[in-house]
Amino acid sequence: MKMKKYIRSWAAIAVAALLTTGCDDNPNYNLDGNDATGRVNLSELGVELNTDEIELSRADGVDTSDFLVTITDNNGNQVYSSTVAKADIVVLPVGENYTVKVESHEVENVAWAKPYYAGSKSFAVTKDQITEIGTVTCRFANVRVSVFYSDALRRLMADDVRVNIDCSETDSHLEYTPDETRSGYFKAVEGSTTLGATFTGTVKNQRVTFVKALNDVAAGQHRKITFDVRSGDPSVPDENGNIVLDGESEGTPLGNGLYLVADVVNETINGNVDSDEKGDGNAQRPGGNGGGDDPQPPIGDGPITFTTALSFTETMEAKEGLDGRVNVKVDPEGGNSIQSLKVKIVPGNAEFEEVLMDLFHTLEFDLADMNDELKAALGSDPFNFPCNEQVKGQNDVSFNISEFIPLLNIYPAIHKFVITVSDAQGHTEERTLTFEAKGNN
Repeated sequence: MKMKKYIRSWAAIAVAALLTTGCDDNPNYNLDGNDATGRVNLSELGVELNTDEIELSRADGVDTSDFLVTITDNNGNQVYSSTVAKADIVVLPVGENYTVKVESHEVENVAWAKPYYAGSKSFAVTKDQITEIGTVTCRFANVRVSVFYSDALRRLMADDVRVNIDCSETDSHLEYTPDETRSGYFKAVEGSTTLGATFTGTVKNQRVTFVKALNDVAAGQHRKITFDVRSGDPSVPDENGNIVLDGESEGTPLGNGLYLVADVVNETINGNVDSDEKGDGNAQRPGGNGGGDDPQPPIGDGPITFTTALSFTETMEAKEGLDGRVNVKVDPEGGNSIQSLKVKIVPGNAEFEEVLMDLFHTLEFDLADMNDELKAALGSDPFNFPCNEQVKGQNDVSFNISEFIPLLNIYPAIHKFVITVSDAQGHTEERTLTFEAKGNN
């Protein structure tokens, strides 16, 4: 059968390569003549961008070939530098605690529309051996700031309005005009960082200055600031006993009972969204006039949500180029977390079913509870699914079936993947991905 032959041929090539190496009684790993060296293979280095929905659209277009690659030793000394495209086999002294770091560029203190991605992996160098680095996962690692204005405020403000975002730790700032559509990206400083947002300009024919502090800013966050006008004293409880704003920012009076206020939403790399000020629902939200991209809305109205570019409602053609990333999140409130993430394969072809049974001995598996055999088959290349402790007890899990989708065409039929997620509070959500495999032409 075709898939069997493909997989077995792939395995045969790997075995043959190992046997060929084994036949050489004196492998020449020591290019520098030092007995205490080994090789590190960076020529096959893979880079995966692990992003949530706030950066997904940007990450899709990122070319990782120019990403910077550096290796540091146990003492933090840099012993190698290159780019992903030019990285090769490196000879290094035998030792533990080497670190390879991959980053999109040298991070700047501040820049427009320039997200920074970084990731690292530790490894050891063994005498007369080749160490394969494999894939390094890079994550969004600076701070994104977007500024928005409600329609109500835009009708009252003049063209001289400016919003300055300042970071005292790096002595950097950006000035946002009312027509600015880009996001600013600030360098994340270790520990707690505070950004200052200063609104200045003419509102209702009077000069206004309004300052809002953005506290506890950290790498991987997207701070969305929406300036708005409200009626009534925002420091006084409303008729329901609720204070609209926190004590940090009581608003700037504009006269006639109007106040200039700022709502700040914090989207973090783990997908949690926190609002440090709750508005009245009239403020213009991201995706309107202002900067930033609309995140793809998660699917599900309960504590379990799915986010993917794939469709759970339509049959998709199994073709190359589909974005097969799937993200599952569980609301962590009350200590909730993922307890099981089951994937059931429903093959539409008997031959395909036989192959799957030969390979995995099952058509259904739980990524949160994998035996050693399944973990070895699905937790490594080319699938690289998260397994066991990477799933169970977590609130945010992602996996990628992009490489698997085109292989379905070996067996033309309608194939389905049923994904069932259960959390610690007894909730369960099920979604189905359906692919039409038309065969390889």
